[in-house]
Amino acid sequence: MKIDDIFDENVLIDILFREAGNHEVRAEAVKKINNMKILIDIARTDGNHEVRAAAVKKINDWEILIDIARTDENKYIRKIATAKLVNY
Repeated sequence: MKIDDIFDENVLIDILFREAGNHEVRAEAVKKINNMKILIDIARTDGNHEVRAAAVKKINDWEILIDIARTDENKYIRKIATAKLVNY
């Protein structure tokens, strides 16, 4: 599936659910989503760290990033959130 040609966020969100086993495609879909509420939900709840990382990289809410940097179970995700805060 080629994500580059898809711009409709509803279609991208649908891909997140349809392609449950294809984390690479899902992470690429997340990179094109701009809805902050959806990105925050993905960052906090998705079962795959690559998909969550893609969402964290797009979040621009300090409070959410601080929470993720402090509490996420995955060290890699915490590191991404911390780096965003330091470079903000």
